[in-house]
Amino acid sequence: MLCSKLLPLVFFLGVYYNMINSGNTSPEVLRDYAAIESQIAGVDTQKVLYTIEKESQFNHKAENKNDMAMGCDSIGLVQIRDCNHPEVSYTQATNPIFAVNFLIENIDKCNTWWKNTCGKYRP
Repeated sequence: MLCSKLLPLVFFLGVYYNMINSGNTSPEVLRDYAAIESQIAGVDTQKVLYTIEKESQFNHKAENKNDMAMGCDSIGLVQIRDCNHPEVSYTQATNPIFAVNFLIENIDKCNTWWKNTCGKYRP
C-alpha cells in the first residue's frame, strides 16, 4: 500500500531532478521539488516550505555575508552557515537538491540551526 502511494511521488521527483539539473531553478520548481522530497521523507511539508521561504524566498543563490557579525556566510536555499558546516562546499550549499535534503535530514534542529525561521513555524 505504501509503495503505491510513493510511486507517483518518486516519478515526479525524477522529473524535478531533471528540471533542476537542466537549470530550471524557478521558485515554483524549487517549491514543488521541496514539497515532493519532504513528503517522501515523511516530514512536515509546510515546515520545510516555510523555512525555505523565510530563509531565501526560494532563491538557491541567496547569500548573507553579514551573518551574526561573526564573519560567517549563510548560503543557498536554506542558508547553510559556512562557519558551522565547513564540510559543506559553496557548490553544495547553492545546489537546490543538496540544500533541500540537508534541511530535511536536519529538520529536528529547527530550534537551534534555523531558530528564527523553522523554529517559529506554527502549523
